[in-house]
Amino acid sequence: MKKIYLTLFLLALMTFSLTANDGSFQASGGQLVPVTETDISVKKEILRLRRNGRRMMVDVYYEFYNPTSAYKKLIVGFETPPPSGDFYVPEGRDIYKEQPSIYNFSVRVNGERLMYEVALYPYNSTYALSPEQILQMKRRDERGEGSDEIEFEFEYVYYFNAVFKPGMNIVRHTYQYDVSGSVDTEFAFPYDLTPACRWANGQIDDFTLMIDVGAPETFLVSQRFFNSSDTWTIRGEGNQFYDAECKAKGFNVRSGYVEFKKKNFKPTGELFIFKKRKELY
Repeated sequence: MKKIYLTLFLLALMTFSLTANDGSFQASGGQLVPVTETDISVKKEILRLRRNGRRMMVDVYYEFYNPTSAYKKLIVGFETPPPSGDFYVPEGRDIYKEQPSIYNFSVRVNGERLMYEVALYPYNSTYALSPEQILQMKRRDERGEGSDEIEFEFEYVYYFNAVFKPGMNIVRHTYQYDVSGSVDTEFAFPYDLTPACRWANGQIDDFTLMIDVGAPETFLVSQRFFNSSDTWTIRGEGNQFYDAECKAKGFNVRSGYVEFKKKNFKPTGELFIFKKRKELY
């Protein structure tokens, strides 16, 4: 029965959009609309994840290429859902203004730190919520008519105006994210990869993922964005295995971290890192 619960839990989590890559947007009637960029392409992404207790330290490095001879101004949005599993909203944090599990979010474009804003997107929608709609949701919650399961309502977009000069441009995000948990998992962390396909080349030309959850440690990565022929490397000591029940790649890391590299990467699924509770192994 515990195995059935774990499978259902993982399926439920992976049904929804997860913490995400940057996508391109345009403004329409005061709202954001996701669009496919036709000029700017993603040449490189290095995604570094390091767990520190109940926090995941996230460092995302991009190289975007502008093939034109003109400076191009774009709205870029970093998409992320509400937390899932066991979590709480810290006192004083407004879930309609920021993602309650994200801390110290920052973005730099070509070395310049930029200001950002946050928009809310209902699931299965291509338009952000208007200020009037957000106010209605807040009033509904104040009346006690809202749902405690906020992960089923909307996701967040941290967006900013970026100027891409001709040639190569460096974009970098850093933030901290509360890892979630449940009766079945000791920790879980999602990251959505597919928004990168909305850029001009429809892929990430050179992708590197580094996962450091602390060692010694055992964890799993759901087989959503990679196939059995893709290569994973433990940069240190440990061994790999496959968990058929969860359809996930497993790692027993005694020291170091895990690395995944791929050229011409066209993600069709999302990253989901988790650790089952010991009694479920």
